[in-house]
Formats: sequence, structure tokens, C-alpha cells
Amino acid sequence: MAGCAGDEAVDPVPLQDPTWELAVPAMDEVRPSDDLLSDPALQALEEAAEAGEIPRLLDALAAGPDPERARAAFSLASVPMASGDTAVEGALLQALTDPAAAVRRDAAFALGRLAGRGSGGREGDLRGVDGGIVTHIGVPLVGQRRPEVERALVAALAVEEDERVREAVVGALGFVAGEEALPILDDHEVAREAASVAMARILLRLVGEGTPEGAPEPLAPRLAEWADRLAHRLTDEDAGVRAAAAWFFWSVQDEALLAPASHRLRDAVQSLPPDDPARIQAAEALGRMAGAEELPFWMDLASRAETPSLRMAAVRALGRPTLLEREGVRDLLWERVEADPSDAVAHEAARALLGGFRIPATTLARAMDFLERSDVKWVRQTPFLVPVAMLRSPEPISVWTRNRLAASQGEAAAWGIEALGLLADPPITTELFSLFHEGEGDPWVTLAVSRALNGRWERLWEGPEGLERYRSFFEEQVRTGEVPTAVQGVRALAHPIFAGMDPEETVLEALRDRRRQGRSIRPVIREAWAAFSNRREAPFFEDWEGLAFRELDPGALPPAPWEGPAAVPGREGGVAEPAAFPGELLRPLGPRPILVLETTGGAVAFQLLPEEAPRGVAALVRRVERGELDGTPWHRGTPGRVMQGGDGIAHDGTGRDGILLRGESTTAAFSAGTLGVAWEVGAPLGRGLNLFVAILPEFGFDGGYAAIGRAVAGAGVLAGLLPTDRIERACILPTLAGNDLSPGACADEGFNESPSS
Repeated sequence: MAGCAGDEAVDPVPLQDPTWELAVPAMDEVRPSDDLLSDPALQALEEAAEAGEIPRLLDALAAGPDPERARAAFSLASVPMASGDTAVEGALLQALTDPAAAVRRDAAFALGRLAGRGSGGREGDLRGVDGGIVTHIGVPLVGQRRPEVERALVAALAVEEDERVREAVVGALGFVAGEEALPILDDHEVAREAASVAMARILLRLVGEGTPEGAPEPLAPRLAEWADRLAHRLTDEDAGVRAAAAWFFWSVQDEALLAPASHRLRDAVQSLPPDDPARIQAAEALGRMAGAEELPFWMDLASRAETPSLRMAAVRALGRPTLLEREGVRDLLWERVEADPSDAVAHEAARALLGGFRIPATTLARAMDFLERSDVKWVRQTPFLVPVAMLRSPEPISVWTRNRLAASQGEAAAWGIEALGLLADPPITTELFSLFHEGEGDPWVTLAVSRALNGRWERLWEGPEGLERYRSFFEEQVRTGEVPTAVQGVRALAHPIFAGMDPEETVLEALRDRRRQGRSIRPVIREAWAAFSNRREAPFFEDWEGLAFRELDPGALPPAPWEGPAAVPGREGGVAEPAAFPGELLRPLGPRPILVLETTGGAVAFQLLPEEAPRGVAALVRRVERGELDGTPWHRGTPGRVMQGGDGIAHDGTGRDGILLRGESTTAAFSAGTLGVAWEVGAPLGRGLNLFVAILPEFGFDGGYAAIGRAVAGAGVLAGLLPTDRIERACILPTLAGNDLSPGACADEGFNESPSS
């Protein structure tokens, strides 16, 4: 958010290791260019898909030039289908025998994606927080069995000669096939990378389903045999094959499948290149089985591994209950906290120390001493704030927070405020108000206090006068606060406890003042609409909505029922993106523009894919042009695995940005370093176009989210990102010459604006 880029004195997370890069595959698996950005006929088909016009796409698939028929098949992968609709599947099955290879390729792709849609999946690293990735959308981690489609794909594979079509067919089999397809996929003549991912998908689905009732023999022994075949691929000469095998063992939770592969997993950890994502995922999988006999191996890896990602995997293994209380383990973890070159490793070592069945008193005492030190970076201290506050005393946290304020480190102080806000004691409320006044003017402090106070009225504090103080505080945030703070104010005032204080009129008047001051009001209006309409029995259009909608910002909210439907069918809950293809925005960028994110951990560049996900890329470009990513935190994720950020409205993934898009299926897989966009399809008022990065391969996201780019420079920065990091600035470049990403790339002349500006 504007004004939250941080103070000069804030201790930033440094570039973890500028000499280390994460090996990221090239974007060679995407479909070849079909001139979408310049061909009006192809754009018309994309518009049809955006509008959900299935008959128009089916007509285009049946007749027309090959590029148009291929685009029609590709687009069908993203269009919502009615339950039991067989016309689309039938047309795609017929297209598997089309004379044009491009049509066969895209038909196979669509069949796999459609079969996988809505099948659910394993909970990912980001699941469980409302408004974010994986929460409401079923991720087709393993797809669902479709015997008719499987038979057609197997028949097509038997006669197919085009390599790209074979790869698409093999990929689709992973979403629809059963155990019978595993021997075919194991055939070394088939596209081996795609086949390895498909085998892993099928095996994960079979593991989840278990032995069917009435089966003549148990499934487990057969699964173990196939898992062993994947284990042999952990050290394959093909990096993509290794990645698929490592992802399987990283994803599977069944130790009966993990244990037999332990020696091959260890071989991969010891022999693969340092920057290989397969090596890291193999270490993570092996670490889940860590026992006392492997303690020397893990202690040595935590101390001496050449890359931060491997050391992170090792400290996570050492944090397992089987190892944590062994002699020397806690001392080694403290050594990593205090002295590891990587802040990310130090962060994970701190988390490991705080795991186990209980936190020893000696660890808490040492944590309190560590918080008092001024010679360590504050980002290494943050994991200890909540445990010390809740299990010992809030006083050390108050002292730590005030020290951060005295050093003009408002961003750091916000973490202390967050820890204090978890405590229920009434005196904490007084302390939060005191910290607000001491740090007033710092946007991070104001936002943290607003979050901490939101909901505290249920804890007794100064009677009716206290409630009025809450109301006045949040009203002022709506009136004058930065957008994320104003959003918190609206959410707080919508609570039923304020019902007798005319909160709607309070918010409306604050919004009028906000507009007079020239402050952003549109996202705050959306939040008010969502918050207050949820507590009304009568339609909100018939109440004060008219004032908020028409008087303040006519473009902020969807049309009233009497004004007709929203711009796109099925988007009545929000303000849809324009139905017209965003060609004027995308054409000047070219087919492979570059997104640069300058973060507090260093800069990283992603090659974008506007021909695969035009709506997602266009929405992202608009946000970059408006500066809406600048200053936003990486608000959710697991360091070294997957991180999510870019919410410029609420800074926590729940901001309503008004962007409503259909989910776009992309052929690019979520390999290491892949950039995705996460939005909640059909959410009221467009809840958040967030970015997320699969730092390690996460093929479970394939089909559930749009992969819109991949890191082409600075990928090593991704592995060091922490929740304390933020995106300082984002920009769009037409190209990245020689993959050279110099510091301050977004500030260089000619690179500080989108080419379409």
C-alpha cells in the first residue's frame, strides 16, 4: 500500500546468498504461440470463453481454421460446465482424432483438466485461511477416474506420432487414468517427464482411495512396486523426471511407501546438484522419516549443506519429536538461529526449537534473552514473540516492541503488536492503545494495532466508555487510514456489538470525508458493502447502499437488480472485468513480457504468459501499473516451499479488489519457480487477485490455478523469502536482456513503467 514501503531505518532482509540460484526449468512445455494477441478471431473465442458461451466454442471446434479450432478446445478447459454435461466431453473425445495436431493436443489437454476439476485434493501449505489460495477451490491434485476418457486417450497415444500431442495425452492420463495405465506411462518411449508426473498423480489418488471394497487382493503391495519405480527416477539424468519423482515422495504421507525408498532418497540428497529442486524435496521427504539412527546425517546437513534450502530441510527434520530432544540437537538449532548466513534457515531453526510436545523452560528462557539482544536482526527474533508472550510474560514483548519503535522500525514493531494482540487480558488493550500513540503515523504500526483491537471488545475493558473509544478509533481509521487500515476499521464497525451506534452512517460519513481528502475509497466501499450486507435481512440495495454506490463511487459495486445483470453471466456478486479481450493492454507487452518484483530479499524476474492466461496477466499488469503491489507483504506461506502476497487492499489475502475472473487453465506446470495467480472464483466483490510462487514443484496446483509465469532471474531469492518480507516495487519490462537483473531494475530509466503506459 502507498505509504507502507517502510522506513529507511528498517532492517531489511538481505539477499540471502547472491551466488546461489535455484535451478528453474525453462518455459518449454507451454503451447506454441497461436497469435492470440494479434488475431481477432482467436480473441473472439477467448471472449466467448470468458462469457461462458459453450455452444459458440463447440461450433468453432467443429469447423474453421486449425488455429481457431485448437483455441476453442483449449478454452473449453476453463469454462464452467453444468453437472452431467456430456456435449463438451464428446466433442473433445472426437477431436482426439482430428487431422490437425494442434487440435488433438489442446483437446487432450482440456479432457484432463475437465476431469480433474472439482475433485479436491491434499491440503496445501496455504490452505485454511479465508480468501486465499486453496481455501475454496478444489485443487485437482490427483484428478478423478474417467474410464471412457482413459480408453480414448490410451487409444490415441498408441497411434500418435507428434511429440507435443503425446505429451498432452500423457499429461491428461494423469488426471483421468487408473492403475491399468501405469505400465503404459512407465514405457520409456513415452514423454518421460509428463509420464512421471502422471504416474505420481495416479499413485497419489490410489493411495487416497485405498483398496476398493471386494477387491481380490490388497492394493498396497502393488502401489509399493510402482512407488519403487518412481524412486529409481530420483537420480534420473532428466531434471524434469527427477522433479516429478521427488514431488511424489514429498507429497505422499504413507510411510509404507516412503520407507522402502529411503535409501534412494538419501542417494538423491547426497548426489544431485546443489541447486536441484529434486534434491531439496527429497531431503524434505526423507526428513519426515528421520529417526535416531540418522541423527548424525541431519546434524551434518544442517551445519554444512551448501545451500540454504537444504539446511532448511535439515533443521525441519531435526525439529521432529524423534530427534528434537536428542543430545546436541537444540544447541545446534540455536547455533543456526544465531549464526546461519541465511535468515530463512534461522527462521526455520527457531520454529523447530518451538515444536515438539512442549517447549522446555530452558528454551523459553533463552528465547527471552535472545529478544533482548540488539546485535541480531529483528527478523530472526520474530518466531519467539508469540511463545514468550503466551507462555511467559507479555512484558518482554512490550519492551521489544518499544525498542523497535525507538529505532524507527515500525514494520518490526508490528510483529510485536500482533503477538500482544493474541492475549486476552484487559490491560493488553490499554497497552495496544499506548503503542498506537507512540508509533502514530507509522502505517505498519497503525495497521497492526487495528488488527489487534478488532474483536477485543468482547474482552471486558472500561465498560461503555471503552466501547465508544473503540468506535472512535475505528471511525478515524476509516476516515484517514491507509486502505488496509480503513478496511480493518470497516470490518470492526460492522460487528453487531456496534449495532446501536448507527455504524452504517458512521462509515458513510467517514467515507465522505475520505473522498474530500482525496484518499482511495473504492476498496473501502466494497468492504463496507460486504460487511454490512451480511447482517441484513432486507436486500442491501434497498438500504443505504444507494448513497454509498451512487453518491460516492458509481463504479465500486455491481448493478442493482433493477439495473440489469452484471456484465458477465454468473458474476452477479461482483464487478466483472471487461468482457472484451484486453488486447490494447497486452499487445505492446509482446508474447513474453517480464514481471520484476523488487523485494526486501532481493529482486526476481518472471517471464509472463499472456497467451495462456490473458485475463490473469492483464489484471496483474493493471495492478502493477497502478502501483498496487508496491509495499505489499508476503502474507502467507511456508518459506522455501510456497509464498503468497500482493494483497494491496487488506495485506492478508482477504482484500476485495473487485476483480472477478474465470479460472484460466494453463498448460504450464507448477514446476520450481512458477508464478501463479490466486483468486476466489465467484467471490463477492472479487476477493483478491493475489500472487503466489511455487518455489519447489507443486504439480498439485496444475489445473486449479493459472500458472502465469516462471522465474528467469533471481530464483535463489525465492527460497529465502520470509513472512517478514515484502514486495517493495513491481514493474513490467518488455524483455530482460541476457537474464541480467541488476539492483533497482524497476527504477532504471525506461523500466519504471509498463510499456503500455
